[in-house]
Amino acid sequence: VEREDIKHPELKCLQGMSPEVTEGQYPDAKPGKFFLTSTKETHPSPLRVIVVHHHRSRYKPLDPEIKNDQLCISKDAIRGTVYGFCSDCEYAEWGADRTPPRCSLSHNYVSLTQAGPALTRFNRTSFKAGQDFASSCKLSIPRKPLWGYATIIQSVAATAKVKGKDVTYYKMGIAWDRSQPTDES
Repeated sequence: VEREDIKHPELKCLQGMSPEVTEGQYPDAKPGKFFLTSTKETHPSPLRVIVVHHHRSRYKPLDPEIKNDQLCISKDAIRGTVYGFCSDCEYAEWGADRTPPRCSLSHNYVSLTQAGPALTRFNRTSFKAGQDFASSCKLSIPRKPLWGYATIIQSVAATAKVKGKDVTYYKMGIAWDRSQPTDES
């Protein structure tokens, strides 16, 4: 078994257009809930987990509208599979008109849930929450490991104008639950 053979279970914050919501396969799948891919179960927000690992990554999806476009993945946010170093890649840059980059940077957390380990990606609208949590872990005094406290992951409703209409979407938040330290703290 190679590393590429294993797909980590994911803990996803469902949106109105998530396949789990739109395809009707999971009756409890509603926008704002969490979906655990390993068990195919939905969970209400907030969730209490133990975070055990953090890393950053990048992902540039394939755009079918662009001839000869390519999918590019960087598991370490340093070097992509197609376009080389992320720091030199044109797809990682914001446009002069504030157009978001085609390649998105993520803060990824592996957490222990009641159903086992799961990966949660904080990208796009949730990127800042993932970044703030990573910073609070690195800069805490006294320094605590990620698993020093249980962590609360929650979904927060937000609105944006899309083609002149208000659209509701959900971004994720993440913070230590300092009220109840784990045995390791």
